[in-house]
Amino acid sequence: MKRILIVDDEENIGRSLRLILEREGYTVSVCGSAAQFRAHPDVRRADAFLFDVRLPDGNGIDLLRSLRQSENGAPAIMISGQREAWPDGLLRT
Repeated sequence: MKRILIVDDEENIGRSLRLILEREGYTVSVCGSAAQFRAHPDVRRADAFLFDVRLPDGNGIDLLRSLRQSENGAPAIMISGQREAWPDGLLRT
């Protein structure tokens, strides 16, 4: 079964995404912070990631960069509920 790791500090968002993805047959874990993500055992085993751009102790873009340095090439999706969360040059409208 495919594993998805969600990193989002909004509990309702993480729970909603987890429920939707589990109904589709995925195994899903949710982390509420960058620190929880770094310590999570599924970081190396996940088949895909969903990162919130803004986190209380970092940001999803930096987590993705560190993930790529560890040679995990699994697909990643960046999410944010705030337009201004996107660093200059990353948002294309």
